[in-house]
Amino acid sequence: MIGQLFLVVGAWLAYSGARSFSGQDVQSAVERGQAILRLDDALGFGWVLDVNEWALQHGVLAVPLSIGYASLHYLVTPLVLVWLWRRHPSAYQAALFSLIVMSAIGLVVFVAMPVAPPRLLPGFAWMDMLKVWSDYGWWGGGASAPRGFEHLTNQYAAVPSLHVGWAMWCAWAWRRSGGRFARRYGWLYPFGVAVTVVVTGNHYVIDVVTGLAVAAVACWFTPRLMTWWSARRRTEPVGAGSVVVGAR
Repeated sequence: MIGQLFLVVGAWLAYSGARSFSGQDVQSAVERGQAILRLDDALGFGWVLDVNEWALQHGVLAVPLSIGYASLHYLVTPLVLVWLWRRHPSAYQAALFSLIVMSAIGLVVFVAMPVAPPRLLPGFAWMDMLKVWSDYGWWGGGASAPRGFEHLTNQYAAVPSLHVGWAMWCAWAWRRSGGRFARRYGWLYPFGVAVTVVVTGNHYVIDVVTGLAVAAVACWFTPRLMTWWSARRRTEPVGAGSVVVGAR
């Protein structure tokens, strides 16, 4: 248990630390964001801006969306991990390493290719919902970080959306190990998160797609790799590769 706890905490600290120091090339991040926004528009998602502007004016919707963006990934993801560890230990290991692989892929992209979210694009009408409604929550004027800690987070890590990726990982875990209700309706969680990250002005539609893709790759590839590795270890001859002392 202690070893698993250190692994999870260590992975999270490494991810958070590396993410906070990435995204220094602001100009390139903005240019990429503008290109992705144009692609969103070309694909027919220009209407999402109208939804952002409309929702921003209605606190009964804007505040819950802001709370969801600022908190759900911090709460639901670790709770699902603990649930697997306690109730479904046979599925826990593969789920844990799938989560780590997905986060690592996202981190590499954040560092190699920072992207400004819609709310940080100069000259565009996108509004930062969390900033506008920050007086109603614990978050500050920058991203979803607690007030006063905005400078510790990388705000140019829009692609892929790991909010969506982690939510999809939760639905995948529920699908594999949950009860009938969770297997049937668990997909509503990533759908709700996808709507939230776009409407709040924190991600593009393309970000949602890439977040789902990263989750799909990690959740499909990692368990299979672990199964292959375990099978290889079981079939490996005992003492293979060892040196027999005293042999003549």
